[in-house]
Amino acid sequence: MLKLLHDHPILKTLDQVPARQPLALIMRHSTRFPILDRETQDEVPLTPEGIELAKELGKYLGERYSPGRLYASMVNRCVVTAESIAMGAGWQAAVQTDVRLTHPYIRESWHGLPAYVRSDPLPAQVYELVDLLKEDLTRPGQINLYVTHDTIIGTMVGYLLGEAVNEFSWPTFLEGIALWLEGDSVMLAWRSVTEDITTLVEVIETKGD
Repeated sequence: MLKLLHDHPILKTLDQVPARQPLALIMRHSTRFPILDRETQDEVPLTPEGIELAKELGKYLGERYSPGRLYASMVNRCVVTAESIAMGAGWQAAVQTDVRLTHPYIRESWHGLPAYVRSDPLPAQVYELVDLLKEDLTRPGQINLYVTHDTIIGTMVGYLLGEAVNEFSWPTFLEGIALWLEGDSVMLAWRSVTEDITTLVEVIETKGD
C-alpha cells in the first residue's frame, strides 16, 4: 500500500506505459531541504521524508520492473535518490553519474525555452538527452532510471511536448517523464499525456549528421 506516494503524478505517467514495455524514466530527485543560498545549492540534501519517499517509489518499481541502468546527476541528492530507489526496490545496482543530467549542461536550452518556436530545430542538448534515454531499451519489463533536476524535466517537457512549465505546472519532487520505443516510434509520457515524438527526433538526428 502506498502511503507517501498516494496520488503522486509519477504514477499517472507510469500508467501510460504499456505493460512489460522496456522504458527509460527520467525524473527529478526526491524531496530536499529548502535552498537558502545559491552558492551552496548543490550541497542541499534530501530530507528524511525524501529518502523514505524514494524508497517507497523503489518498492513500487521493484514489484513491476527489472533493473536496467541507474544514472544520476553528480549532485549528491540525485545520487542518494537513485540509491534509495534501488534500496527500496531490492536492486543490487551501482549508480553512475552523467554530466548530461546536470543543470549546467541544460542551462542554455532552459533559458532559450521562452523564445522557442515549435517549427525551430531542437537544441543539441535536448537531442542528446533523448539519445541517452533511447539507449539499451532491450529487455521486456526493464526500467532504466535517470535522476536529475527540475530544469531538465522542464526543458524536455517544453521542447518535446510544447507545454509551458510555470509555477502552476512545475515538476514536483520525484516527478518525471517516461520514454519507450514502439517499433520505429519514440513515445513519451508526462502526467496523463502520451505523445509520439518520432518526427521531432528524426529532425534532430538529421540536423546532427
